Amino acid sequence: MERIQPDLIYVPAITDLLEDHWRANLLLDAALNAAPGAWQGRLLLRSYEVWSPLPANRVVDVSAEFERKLELLRLYKSQLADVDYCRAIEGLNAYRSTMLPRTAQGYAEAFLEASLPGWRAVLAGRH
Repeated sequence: MERIQPDLIYVPAITDLLEDHWRANLLLDAALNAAPGAWQGRLLLRSYEVWSPLPANRVVDVSAEFERKLELLRLYKSQLADVDYCRAIEGLNAYRSTMLPRTAQGYAEAFLEASLPGWRAVLAGRH
């Protein structure tokens, strides 16, 4: 973290129901604590939806990449045997596109974007 000093980090949503995703947030917090610095003042974190919709404050048009996203998702054959995630993500991303300007509607991903203090406040509320 000290060497790269990122401006933006993507992480599974803190509110996600899967424990591995929750633990990813805890690991990220530990890594950030181990590499303090002034760069953290400009750091933004974008939590993304996996299992649970989140209260989004940032929406990104992914229409151009959507077919590739489905192609990659189809690689998870064992997970797809139980749940049709391709259908679910198509519905979620189509719904999220309604938050874009009408000229850009297609597919979109939604994020909860926060500063480091804001992200840590949500993290602390989850404990």
